[in-house]
Amino acid sequence: MSYLTALRRWPETAGLSDTTLASGLGRARSTVSQLLQNRRSWTATPALLKHARAIILLCGGTSADVERWTAYHYEMVTWGLSGARLPLPTPPSLVASAADERPQADQVVIDQEIAVHMFAYADGPEADAGWQSFEMFWARCQEAGLTEPVPGLGLSAEPPQRRARPRRSAVLAVCQTPDVRSQAILRVEHNVLVASLLVKAPDRTWAAFEPELAALVGDPEAPGVFSRAQLYLGKVADPATASWAIDLTPGPSLDRGIDADLGSGVRAWLLDDARTTRRMVVLAPPCEDLELGRWTWSDTTPAMPALARYLMHVAKLRHQMRVHAAAEGIHALCDTVEGWVTRLIASDEPDPIIRRRLGTAVTKAALVASELRRMRRNVEIARHNAAQALGQVPEAEPTSGRRTWFGDDQALARSFLVRLDDDLAYLENQLTTAREVDGTITRTT
Repeated sequence: MSYLTALRRWPETAGLSDTTLASGLGRARSTVSQLLQNRRSWTATPALLKHARAIILLCGGTSADVERWTAYHYEMVTWGLSGARLPLPTPPSLVASAADERPQADQVVIDQEIAVHMFAYADGPEADAGWQSFEMFWARCQEAGLTEPVPGLGLSAEPPQRRARPRRSAVLAVCQTPDVRSQAILRVEHNVLVASLLVKAPDRTWAAFEPELAALVGDPEAPGVFSRAQLYLGKVADPATASWAIDLTPGPSLDRGIDADLGSGVRAWLLDDARTTRRMVVLAPPCEDLELGRWTWSDTTPAMPALARYLMHVAKLRHQMRVHAAAEGIHALCDTVEGWVTRLIASDEPDPIIRRRLGTAVTKAALVASELRRMRRNVEIARHNAAQALGQVPEAEPTSGRRTWFGDDQALARSFLVRLDDDLAYLENQLTTAREVDGTITRTT
């Protein structure tokens, strides 16, 4: 039995027409008809395997069915390379499991991959620590076999020296394994260094990737690395109803996740939101490789993918929130200024020690106010850029009334901006009072 004859048995058994298959595959009906009716010569190419896996999925095949067909496909490749001198491989049976035990097509995730994006500041006091952490990450990748450059990009597989890093957006290095199952990218985006890793294999699951991933990525809170995003990628028959895929990911998750529609059938669920790590499931329909790649890894160019860019800006926002939370309390600082103002007013005559200490407190409060204004500007920029990365405007609200992680992130940014405005107003009020009181006493003595 030929390859295409065996493949054609799947839609025939499932009772699916070429029109239905074409809709599920996102391809023209004529293309599907040519494929299944063998109107022209087809060879066992990667593109054909991709279509075959999607067809099996749409016809209700299980992940085991997909794996068996993948093995058969590579047997056919070997047979073809032998010049047909080897025995013709036998295609896998359609009855690998009883019909009543076979999962529905929308309960299978094929082409499971994991992409990780890590962020560190390219300048400032933590820049050297972040760069060193990424150098160690790159060394681990190369020890694991990611030593080959990516053809056609003209980019080195070795990162530049720290002193040679650019002060603009650029891809610094790209490497991959010889079988192209793993890739790593090091880039700089304005003031942020981004190290990214993709691991994939046709016969492995998300859970199976975890040990390899942990060994390569290392400590999620490595020195200088202020955030990390881990994306579980895959394809299902209908991403809009695939919240069940959350249960296939290792580790804890939120209550069924918070999702958002990215367009073209691509949907992303937020699994959890730890202090410095954000985990998401991102699913696309079968044969939507380019759209899934555009959001999560690559659109076939070195450009940073849209979702990774979004997560970078949200990570900057959340890092500012952690810096703010770790700083000295604004109310305590204002209370200190107010206390010295009260003592200065209560003194019978201007006390130089009190005035000196008030001056020190005022200077510190003024510096904090300046830092808060800088922080507020950075948060506003991060909020705007995050929205732009998703093709939305900062003021956009979900039109469906559903909760989305994008809406939650925007609400968090707005809430933090209000907090910063309150802190600034409180500080500036105390500073104005202190300067007026100190100036009044100075003029009357």
